[in-house]
Amino acid sequence: MDWKPYYDTELREAKTRDKIKQWLRIADEMAVASGTHDSRTVLSFPHTAVDYSGPLQARVISWLYGNGFKRVIALGVIHGALIPTYQVAANELSLHDEREAAYEQVSGAFLPASNRVKTPFGTLDVLSVDQAVPAEIRQDHSNLLENEFSLDTFHAVMRLAADIYQVEPLPVLPLYVGMMRNPFNGSFATAAALARWLDASWDEETAIVTTGDVVHFGAVYGSENEGVLPETLESRFHHRLEVLFERAFREGNLEAAYQMALCELKSDQREVLLLLAHLLGEGAIAEIDAFTLSDYAPIFNAPPPCLVASALIAYKRR
Repeated sequence: MDWKPYYDTELREAKTRDKIKQWLRIADEMAVASGTHDSRTVLSFPHTAVDYSGPLQARVISWLYGNGFKRVIALGVIHGALIPTYQVAANELSLHDEREAAYEQVSGAFLPASNRVKTPFGTLDVLSVDQAVPAEIRQDHSNLLENEFSLDTFHAVMRLAADIYQVEPLPVLPLYVGMMRNPFNGSFATAAALARWLDASWDEETAIVTTGDVVHFGAVYGSENEGVLPETLESRFHHRLEVLFERAFREGNLEAAYQMALCELKSDQREVLLLLAHLLGEGAIAEIDAFTLSDYAPIFNAPPPCLVASALIAYKRR
């Protein structure tokens, strides 16, 4: 699937604008469970199809505008399947020298080369960063992000929300998180370096949010479907996600958490999870505020089950 134009088409459909207005109205009447004005909370939203992700993204965006933040750092994921270099770096069967060179290109985090984010509802200003950024943060001069879509719907809803609330659009710093784990020695030093920079940039007027589709399940994603009871999948994966957070935050076993996210849950937030663990520190809390499995079988034209999690999660420093 070519997801970037797919989601762009969704946003441009005639009814989408009215849907977003309705989702924002409902969100304004609700309270995100952890949605107090706490600059040490990172809210995470899905980037699934707009009817699945839209209501949850609206809750995050209502929180951002409603609590007086002045700027937003948005941590996007990088879908490595779209990038040949990423595939080489992730493939244990790649030649060592080729894999090492590929890893150097896709490790760290990436800023868009442009100072504007274009959406179907207008543009957002991209925050500038000072010269003190670590070497692990780079501008995307190699077009690694050319087909990346993980923040596209969020940017669009945030831009439209400004018009609805009749305020200036919040400026955003999109920071797309590449490989955080060194595949050769298992080191998380890259995540630690980025976390230090994020922590220094995180003041009372700055919100950090992130995205991630934290479960993928079905033959399309390489899952074993034999013997699966569809009616049990939602509760099963909700529980397994809680186990993941237990390993990452309470036990501090990042390697086990990473492997679980990669192999069992097939979470595209696995690299971000490592960054959040270093940013929030020992004893961090992950609260699952909303969790459903969205049906992607019609989108893929594939036999069910073909499911992607749409989850709203609050990551909090204890």
